[in-house]
Amino acid sequence: MSQTTLAPGLFSEAAQQAARAVFSMMAGMDVDPLEAFEDESPRPFDGVVGLVTFNGAWIGSGMICCREPLACEISSRMLDHSRPAVDAEVLDGMGEIANMVLGNWKEIVETHTGPMTLSIPTVLWAKNFCARLGIRAPWTIQPFMIGDERLEVRVCMKKV
Repeated sequence: MSQTTLAPGLFSEAAQQAARAVFSMMAGMDVDPLEAFEDESPRPFDGVVGLVTFNGAWIGSGMICCREPLACEISSRMLDHSRPAVDAEVLDGMGEIANMVLGNWKEIVETHTGPMTLSIPTVLWAKNFCARLGIRAPWTIQPFMIGDERLEVRVCMKKV
């Protein structure tokens, strides 16, 4: 059953649960959550972004964002061989991570939003990247530290 409003913290708590499970199982990495926040218009970003969209009674997008060194480390651990620079395999690995983390996130929040579909991931490697959606809703940003690097799970959703 889809709710009109959602409990504060639902999106960030779901992101923490999903990220911990996926990074532990798929990459053997611990993620340390930082304080989540909302942003009406996220600042531009340099690095690798895995992006998916959600569709149902609630619509929106989710992103996994990190700088190049962390994207290479994540992919190296998933593939079990070194990826010293961003290449097609690193981008594919980040697409898989986005699909798994945000797919798990979707399953957690669907008990509140109702069923949603998940798009295939799009992966961008860019400088000064900023996402704008056609919906007016704040982004919930759940940052994590993985070693010395920062990773963000960003979600923007709206009831239709």
